[in-house]
Amino acid sequence: GDGGSINIKTGEMNAPKSTISTKSDNVGNAGTINIAAQENITTGILTSEANNKTKKADGGRISIISERGKINATQAIQSFSNGGNAGDVILRGQTDITTNTISSHGQEQGGQISITSETGNIDTSGGNFLANYSGEGNAGDLSIKALQGNITTTGIYSYADLDGGQITIKAGNNINIKDNSNIISASEPPRDSSDSTSLPSPPPLGDGKGGDIILEAGNNINARNASIYSGAKDGDTGRIEIRAENAIETGPIDLASGFVREQKKVNQKFTLIPKPKGEATQGVARDIILRSNNSTIDTTGGTINSRSPDGTGDIILNARENITTGKLEASALNPDKPTTGGDVNITSEQGEINATQNIETFSEQGTAGDINITAVGQIQTNNILSQGMERGGNIQVKSKRGEIQSRGNIDSYSEQGRGGSVKVDAPEGVNLANVSSYGMTESGDL
Repeated sequence: GDGGSINIKTGEMNAPKSTISTKSDNVGNAGTINIAAQENITTGILTSEANNKTKKADGGRISIISERGKINATQAIQSFSNGGNAGDVILRGQTDITTNTISSHGQEQGGQISITSETGNIDTSGGNFLANYSGEGNAGDLSIKALQGNITTTGIYSYADLDGGQITIKAGNNINIKDNSNIISASEPPRDSSDSTSLPSPPPLGDGKGGDIILEAGNNINARNASIYSGAKDGDTGRIEIRAENAIETGPIDLASGFVREQKKVNQKFTLIPKPKGEATQGVARDIILRSNNSTIDTTGGTINSRSPDGTGDIILNARENITTGKLEASALNPDKPTTGGDVNITSEQGEINATQNIETFSEQGTAGDINITAVGQIQTNNILSQGMERGGNIQVKSKRGEIQSRGNIDSYSEQGRGGSVKVDAPEGVNLANVSSYGMTESGDL
């Protein structure tokens, strides 16, 4: 039969060394766990497990709600199903929320994970990760929202054999992604189990998609030493959007990576998380958008890469003040048919732009994207290349009141078609290396 539900309603709860567990080992569902308090809540291990491997049995929903106080989840929380759906995991508090590892793992469908603080800070870095997994369906969404405070977090994973879920991190103040962390929404159909340490997987389900990843802060975002991925081996990626009122710092951002599955222990069970490996075999990459409303953008912590066989989205960087970039790539890599590379647009509304590494848009068989770099002040660049088999994209570098200095070449190139136009314009002077537009049938204007 079903595991019993556990309901705790109290003024305050302090049980950091406790284990609260509801289980079903046969055909029934595991029960729910509901903890509600007016003031602070401190918990130990929380588990809702449905362990039957051969028949559908669901893991239960886990909720922790503090009306006026803090939540401190000192140990791991997991809703788990070996053959069915996992339950949602919901934490909601008035002030600070601190968590360990949280997992919702369903062999059919994983649940959503939601953490919300009304006035305080959220810190999930005490655990290894937040993760949901769906074996035969779409992954649940995963959201962290500190409406007035800061968010500090480590690894976040939304993983499915169909569509990865949307990951949303929204802070009224700062967002800090800890060093060496991954934020990944991924789809990886289990067509080859050679890399898997999981339980046997169901037959192929079709082409899944990576989910959107959205970071939004009322102050600064620091993800300089973290990696952000959305991808699917055989489907489209999600969109990555990072918005802040003030400074943004990022490390590697990658669309359309391939993935393999990695098993991680949670309490007495496990979950599966995606591990980037290889490249996508098909699908379209979406846009990567970074916007700072009042300050700077710095992407020198790693390459920003939108790449996919069937076409890529745009890379858009927009800031009020200075922009400093690492390598930027938008590549359409289909070797058999024409597909389109994405545009790269970099705009500083009141500051300068320093492109410390190469900027490239590429199409193996089709049309490369355009590259537009615009600033009020000085612009410094390295190599800029737009290369497409059928057509090279247009390139424009424009400073409204400063000068332009290029440390490398600026080239639009097409092996079989037309090169794009190249325009470099600055009122205070231009210092360039080589500038060219070449096409087998026609070169573009310079």
